[in-house]
Amino acid sequence: MKKILMLLLALFFIASACTAATFINGNNIIIPASKIIKGNLYVLGDKIQIYGEIQGDVYALGESIKIKGKVKGDINAAGKNLEITPLYANDLRLAGDNISTRGKIYNDIIALGRNISIKNQVISDVFVRGEVLYIASYTKIGGSLNYSADKVTISRKARIAKIIATPIKKTTCPTSTKNCFSSIAPSCNGILIINFIILMIFAGLFIKFAPNQIKLISKSILTSPLKSMGWGLATLILTPVIIVILIPTLIGIPFSIILIFFYVLMIYLSKILLGFSIGEWLIAKLNKKGSKKSKKTKGKQYHPFFVFLLGIVVYHILIVLPILGGILHFLGLILGLGALITTRFVTYAQARKKGIL
Repeated sequence: MKKILMLLLALFFIASACTAATFINGNNIIIPASKIIKGNLYVLGDKIQIYGEIQGDVYALGESIKIKGKVKGDINAAGKNLEITPLYANDLRLAGDNISTRGKIYNDIIALGRNISIKNQVISDVFVRGEVLYIASYTKIGGSLNYSADKVTISRKARIAKIIATPIKKTTCPTSTKNCFSSIAPSCNGILIINFIILMIFAGLFIKFAPNQIKLISKSILTSPLKSMGWGLATLILTPVIIVILIPTLIGIPFSIILIFFYVLMIYLSKILLGFSIGEWLIAKLNKKGSKKSKKTKGKQYHPFFVFLLGIVVYHILIVLPILGGILHFLGLILGLGALITTRFVTYAQARKKGIL
């Protein structure tokens, strides 16, 4: 079950290039039924309601998410309460506390949460991991239902081609550390999906509001990798030392809290920026190779979001390699972190003079 989920998550990143994108953020977001959005939709808010037609993929992150319109692409959503009932959609990838789905799904459903209710016509497979699972009457699954849950209710009127159940082992932390980690594995899978969705939303915000900064940081990584690694390693080591020094002092407590926040944020953003850089490097190599065969392929441009997806997929494939993966993960961390530091503080003035920023 876990291997299948991981494979599908990897394939999820390999998407076609985006031709258009719409970014919306706010507290209460409502897209009326009369609204038609061309291309992909990225939504970040507390309460999200989508009733219109989306002619691309949907990426939503919020407290409460309701989708009832037509979606020609995939639906990717993470939040506390999810009510995903489109007339139709391609794939559903959901992570939340309470999840309810309905509608025609042309490919797969991947759902991780606490309470999950499914009443769909699914052409392919359904992968579910949670505490409570309910398969409603008249649900049709053309492929297999792969689930792992504490409590499962499957209606007799549901039509499912194949059912694969993975039991959850009940363990307690005091018996064994290994058993403790295995008992929280379902939660880790949910966190993984949420993390991936957040990564894509942040990447979309970068593309929308800071495209020039992405170019500048990618250039720093590709042209001065050793310099970036040096700054990244220094930041990674020295920042915790500074925090430890500041915490005992009364005046230093608020500064240490702010420093911790920015430290964690920069580490997280470094992965996104590294994804852009790897994607740009790969596409440059492909264009160079293609130019030798045909002049038409020389200098072919791709949407920045496709560049990010390509780069982040390759990066995640590399860091799961045995032994070498851990080393590459660490090098990627200090490389991205260092490029972020040098670009922001060292080359900022130069970029201003050249009109890049």
